[in-house]
Amino acid sequence: SNEDTRDLLLLLQRKLSDIPNGHIPVLTLADIVKQTPKTLLLPNIPPDLQLAFFLTERTLINSSHGLAIKDENLQHIDVTRAIFYYRLDEVHQFQRYHDSHRWNIAIFLAILTLPRTSSEPWCPGVVHFPPAARRFVIAYLAAVLEHHNTPEVFEQRELFVRLWKNTRYEFYTFGSGQKKLLKVEIKRLNIEWEKVLDRVKEEMGEDNYNRRVAKFVGVLMPGRKDQ
Repeated sequence: SNEDTRDLLLLLQRKLSDIPNGHIPVLTLADIVKQTPKTLLLPNIPPDLQLAFFLTERTLINSSHGLAIKDENLQHIDVTRAIFYYRLDEVHQFQRYHDSHRWNIAIFLAILTLPRTSSEPWCPGVVHFPPAARRFVIAYLAAVLEHHNTPEVFEQRELFVRLWKNTRYEFYTFGSGQKKLLKVEIKRLNIEWEKVLDRVKEEMGEDNYNRRVAKFVGVLMPGRKDQ
């Protein structure tokens, strides 16, 4: 009946709610009922987390308000993975288009340029950046790079989610005053990045630049379309 159809449509809309627009195809009730190709394979989602899993487990996912939780006793790894891959949690995902993730990426890149930490944990004047933290930062940057450049491959993202679940390290979060400051500083930094990329491209030559640097531009660092 029309009433049953309306109820099923509302149920589908609830189950797909909070997934950002454009992240998965627009799905109709007919797509679900007829199991059309776009419901059977989402190329940017691992095989075991496809729509069948997501729709079945949405109530469980909602029990944590769609937020990723580290504690395995509170949230199974597959639920955490689904939250990351379907981008339900603004803080925990691989998409660089949120301000907070652009800021985290910029901070992580800056941290990687610092000297390795002293053998003394709290040596005055030396930034404490232990190997485990370095692995966390590099793993996240690799996961973001994979998400944007080879979304059909999942190796680095799988490694990162499991690392995130089993480490105390977390992304930076920002207060309102920090956000205002970061917006200004990142805008300034973007201009500097473009200058650096222009210089590097000239020094390396276009072919070498395209092979070694271009894949990072627009993902881990900003840049113009021609960079």
